[in-house]
Amino acid sequence: MVALWRQMVRAPRLTRFVVPARTNVMLPAFPSRQLHLLVEFCRTLPPQRQPRVMIRACHRRRLHRHPDGNAPFRSTTRVRPSSQGATIGRHRVLDLSIHAATSFVLVHPHYPENVGAVARAIKTMGFRKLAIVKPSRLAVPEHEMAHKMAVKSWDVLGAAEVYNSLDEATAGADLVAVTTSRSGVSGIESPKTFAALATNFASEGKKIVILFGNEKTGLNSNLVESASHRIRIPMAAEQPSINLAQAAQIVAYELFVTALNVR
Repeated sequence: MVALWRQMVRAPRLTRFVVPARTNVMLPAFPSRQLHLLVEFCRTLPPQRQPRVMIRACHRRRLHRHPDGNAPFRSTTRVRPSSQGATIGRHRVLDLSIHAATSFVLVHPHYPENVGAVARAIKTMGFRKLAIVKPSRLAVPEHEMAHKMAVKSWDVLGAAEVYNSLDEATAGADLVAVTTSRSGVSGIESPKTFAALATNFASEGKKIVILFGNEKTGLNSNLVESASHRIRIPMAAEQPSINLAQAAQIVAYELFVTALNVR
């Protein structure tokens, strides 16, 4: 068993091993049978130190199967509503009306890393609704790099909905806003200004959709011009745009802070 452990220490990928005392021990991802042997060895320890809940690959969702074909260990994240918020796993999350009302929609994203990073960015602010419209071949929630970037946000990434058209993604929305970095566009609002309006819509139970364009080209100019609300993040330097995940983070932050102040 000591030799097995030494082999595992040299393995490249890590797996989180959760024990009852809430001690997180990082173990490398390893062939299922040898990992099972290690688990069985750990079960010979005193009861208060025996493993109990799950073994989870940190960069992707998968099952670690018992050699006989069963799958006793499963990566799961449970969400339970409460009167003051939601509990995700062991972590409590503040739940406001803006969270349930708002969807972040990525239109034609190109890089899977940005998809995962957006999932992480919006979850830090309490948002859980992510949608993708006609992503590139790689920019899908199942991609390994998307999982790598979605640190502790795999539930948001896994629940992301993929649509074939923008009409499907915005169906039933009461308020649709676009984000743009283009100059010369009229009717521009800052994220803070839009957040005040969105908070009022959310308090009335209305649905809000915010569109983010492709990393290279942004949203179609006709779509931007026809939108009723256009959000642009102020920039001091002459840069073509802000990174997709950073833009989502800023907008999500302003929505969260505004909603928190008027709660």
